[in-house]
Amino acid sequence: MIRLYDFITSGNCWKVRLVLSHLGRPYERVEIDRFTSYTRSAEYRAINPLGLVPALRLEDGRILHDSAAIAFYLTEDTSLLPADAPGRAEVIQWLIYEQRYICETVGMARYIVTTLGKGGLDEAGAQSETLAEVQRLGHEGLAGLETRLAKRDFLIGAGCTIADLCNYVYVAMADQGNMDLAPYPAIRRWLARLEALPGHRAMGDVPAPVLRRP
Repeated sequence: MIRLYDFITSGNCWKVRLVLSHLGRPYERVEIDRFTSYTRSAEYRAINPLGLVPALRLEDGRILHDSAAIAFYLTEDTSLLPADAPGRAEVIQWLIYEQRYICETVGMARYIVTTLGKGGLDEAGAQSETLAEVQRLGHEGLAGLETRLAKRDFLIGAGCTIADLCNYVYVAMADQGNMDLAPYPAIRRWLARLEALPGHRAMGDVPAPVLRRP
């Protein structure tokens, strides 16, 4: 069975869990607390040299890391990945868009507010300036999604693909980075559409881990 090295509140891990849920594919889950030194240990670096989550161990022992690469691998020959070359290229296009214009902005705003903010790192106002800038860039990324979704139900074609699932995660948590989705009606309809699909699972809806590290 495949094994997912996971952290429950990581958006990138949630992307992989969503894909697995949509596919109905069983997996073993190893809970990794990325706020400890374990991800820098030799044991975990042997799994993922970058010291990040998620990572996916395949049945033959090979390991994949990076949520987009894992999602692409898992959905080969499924409805979540187009079979035609142009459709697959569009998926890659929107996976790159998510990493550059959503994860690094909307996702970063969430990280600043929910993680760095708790650490009291805003004494000189530097963190507030950083937050304002990533929020500004995040709204530019959201505007691009809004334009794309204004006259269509999904990002590519007539159904949900991994382009939708991967873009969904940090957009769905935009409020955690103090970013309001009220100006984006097409995005809000798209979020509701994805959440109504049978394969959808909330971030906290996870199987019990077979292992917990550390």
